Amino acid sequence: MFFVEAATLANEPGMNKSIALSASNSAANRVALFFGYASNQFTAFISAGGVNVAIYATTTDQTAFNKIAIKYKSGDVALWLNGTEASTSTTSFTFSAALSELAFDQGNGSQRFDGHVKQLAVFKEILSDAELAALTS
Repeated sequence: MFFVEAATLANEPGMNKSIALSASNSAANRVALFFGYASNQFTAFISAGGVNVAIYATTTDQTAFNKIAIKYKSGDVALWLNGTEASTSTTSFTFSAALSELAFDQGNGSQRFDGHVKQLAVFKEILSDAELAALTS
């Protein structure tokens, strides 16, 4: 599970900014949080063993601090935003390498994050819905 409280410097649709957990600085195995696919939109993107999962959430202002959590387990993916489960997926996947690197980009050196981070945490276990609601509130 991946959690961040962050704000971007500008709301620039199409100008993705990212924070990611990846395997060996590779986009092939990663959990990435993209800021800015669309106006004030967050995208959780998982790449694992050739399978891609993308789920989305919209906020009123991505330049303000938002609390975002990505719950990722094969068949159980959720994006939490400011205390609410915003999007889910039941897609199955398997990472072919351990996620061992945290990067302020999309996991391979491009689409660098441009903003402020108050908190960031990686959990080895999946939190319950009640714990995720409390964490992101």
